[in-house]
Amino acid sequence: MIEEESVVRGYVLIETDVGSAKAVGAAATELTYPGANVLAVDTVTGPYDVIVQLE
Repeated sequence: MIEEESVVRGYVLIETDVGSAKAVGAAATELTYPGANVLAVDTVTGPYDVIVQLE
């Protein structure tokens, strides 16, 4: 039997001031935390301006 590591993914939903979503998204790519990796950063329209996917 092959053992698999369980992977947990999380999403950070960010609201920004008008005109700052790109700068916040760029800064989010530089986030570091032990045991966590930033997989994707997307600037979007709607109730949230930046979505960060972590693993």
